[in-house]
Amino acid sequence: MKLSGRQKIRIAVTIVLFLLFVIANFYTVRALGRYGAELYLYDKMLVAYEFAGMNGLKQELSTILSHDKMPHELAAAGNFEKNLAEIKDPYKFLTDKVSERKNKINFLRNLRSVAFIFILAMLLLRIAIDRRSERKPYTF
Repeated sequence: MKLSGRQKIRIAVTIVLFLLFVIANFYTVRALGRYGAELYLYDKMLVAYEFAGMNGLKQELSTILSHDKMPHELAAAGNFEKNLAEIKDPYKFLTDKVSERKNKINFLRNLRSVAFIFILAMLLLRIAIDRRSERKPYTF
């Protein structure tokens, strides 16, 4: 079965739209949830450290590990607890983590927006091409 050029283009557009849809609705939403939970954790740790120093940080960390039920936050808290002894400057570490997570969240939000814009542009282009092909004059 031979595919015409038009069929190849339609298949390619459909595949691109599907990939953009998957990126926009599955990957970025899941990643935003994970980074959001980590941002929430590190921000709470930073506030505890700013107000009560290392004792407040350890107390907040133990509270999170014993009472929290969010899996991403618990995993990040467990990793943070393991590495806490190796951290020389907790304030710098936490501010860097908070800033890094905010940047990743903003990047993913922008990526999702761009994917939706591409989806919309491709759909409008396909509608325009279909309408144009409908208006072609018939030749005898």
